[in-house]
Amino acid sequence: MKKKVIWITAGAALTLLIGWLVCREGLIRSYVRADRIRLEQYALSLIAEGKTEDRFGPWRVCCYPEEGMVEFYTGGYGLAPASVYKGFYYSVHDRHHIAVTGSFPMEEEGDIATWSLGGDNGGESTRFAEHWFWFKAWF
Repeated sequence: MKKKVIWITAGAALTLLIGWLVCREGLIRSYVRADRIRLEQYALSLIAEGKTEDRFGPWRVCCYPEEGMVEFYTGGYGLAPASVYKGFYYSVHDRHHIAVTGSFPMEEEGDIATWSLGGDNGGESTRFAEHWFWFKAWF
């Protein structure tokens, strides 16, 4: 009987973990939409101050004042050389931008932009609200 309870508990925990991992991106997007005004004020204050790094709740924040972009790193997985990074960013100019791309071209099609550094390195950016984008980059 104890083994059955342990297996059921472990199965439920695993199901919750997988559900959280799968739904996390949607939850974060919903949070940004709901708290957009405060997040935009925060992003604009970082840009105005010229601050390049900060923390916002659980997220590490990188600011690129000259680009008008503030990036919120929400997580990732893998070990170099096979890593994936995810997060969202605010763009003052309401355009796709991924800090790591530098001068590398992005291919834009509607609300989605992709980029590639050749080989297995690349990323994508998806607009989910005015001035707000979700990004995923892999190296």
